[in-house]
Amino acid sequence: MDIADLIPSQLYLNREKIKVLQDQIKPFVLENIPPISIRKFGKHVVFLDGHTRAFLAHENGLKKVPVYWETEEYDWEMYEICIKWCRDGNVLHVSDLKDRILDKESYEKLWIGKCHALGEELDVLRRKD
Repeated sequence: MDIADLIPSQLYLNREKIKVLQDQIKPFVLENIPPISIRKFGKHVVFLDGHTRAFLAHENGLKKVPVYWETEEYDWEMYEICIKWCRDGNVLHVSDLKDRILDKESYEKLWIGKCHALGEELDVLRRKD
């Protein structure tokens, strides 16, 4: 699928993970990239996972990435909130993550921590219902 037709669902990338994937996927060509899970939310098709692979594909001049439609059930409400965070932060294309690459500790704090806090908040709200 064209990278330009996909929108991110995360705000940051982990610099260390980028380095690991750069070393693992050589040459960085379409055939060597593991498929990336996607799902449609409204009129948009969204990366559920594989943001780093998609970013590196874009950085290596690829216009397409291998994808598959996710069939597993996840917390779609949480993903919708993450998509809104991206939209609010002007992260509308994988290339927008270029200035959002963090060291591992900052990534864990700013992204993983934010997602865990959201999950806990949603759990509390759902228990009230």
